[in-house]
Amino acid sequence: MAPFDKQRLHRTLKVFFYNVLGVILPFLLSLIPMFILSKTEEISSFLDQGQFFLFSAGLLTSSILMFGENRDFIKTDFDKFLNFISFWLLIFCSAFYAIIYCLSLIKIPMYTAFIRSSSIILFIIAIVSIYRSVFIDSIKIKPKIDVKKESDNEINSIMETL
Repeated sequence: MAPFDKQRLHRTLKVFFYNVLGVILPFLLSLIPMFILSKTEEISSFLDQGQFFLFSAGLLTSSILMFGENRDFIKTDFDKFLNFISFWLLIFCSAFYAIIYCLSLIKIPMYTAFIRSSSIILFIIAIVSIYRSVFIDSIKIKPKIDVKKESDNEINSIMETL
């Protein structure tokens, strides 16, 4: 792998993990007391209450921003599709969470299997969307080249040839 490709991959993974970790860190930290207090059955309450819709909305917001700033670099049909649906998925996640919250306030029972499955599917799509948008964002970065080192290498190569 070329040095520039390593730089791009390193930056892509770094920004990706910062985005994902920033969104799901409260969930991860809340798991610690659940395990300490042996209340692991409460983990499902995050899914039942639609918390993963909030996590998805956070990731999709960042994804929309990066896709928007790098519109000229979006080349594949898959990335164009992700760019298009990210906004609509953000609206869906936000609206659906609001509905779930309102229904819980007035004590109307909800179909938790649908909430669980749809929130997990949307979260996975949001993960893919943020990764692709970060990757596209890294395309516009110029490689860091040590001009003196490269010049010295070229001079040494010429000298060896002579």
